[in-house]
Amino acid sequence: MKVRFFWQDSNLHRVWDSQMLDNRQLSYTEWTDWLTQSITAEDIRAWDSTDPLVWIAESTEIRDTIYPEDANTMSYDYLYDHLPTAEKRLKMAGIRIALYLNTVFEEANQ
Repeated sequence: MKVRFFWQDSNLHRVWDSQMLDNRQLSYTEWTDWLTQSITAEDIRAWDSTDPLVWIAESTEIRDTIYPEDANTMSYDYLYDHLPTAEKRLKMAGIRIALYLNTVFEEANQ
């Protein structure tokens, strides 16, 4: 879907894949440190799924909520409304890939 994000031509994939995060102007290390600090043991238990079909179903549910009302004026309001979702999905992905890799290597070591 073509959009204008902070007055520049873009598309919704690019906005979610990079532009919302780039807007914060943090390095990968800063993002990792910042996101990791807010992950709780309860979060880890809640996100304890190594089934990609679960991840896909969650993303599909989110997808239905992110289309902007006006694709030509996406800026601060859109960022405010949706950046927390992107941050949560990054945290979930980090936990889930760690759990998945633990399972893979545990099986390989047996």
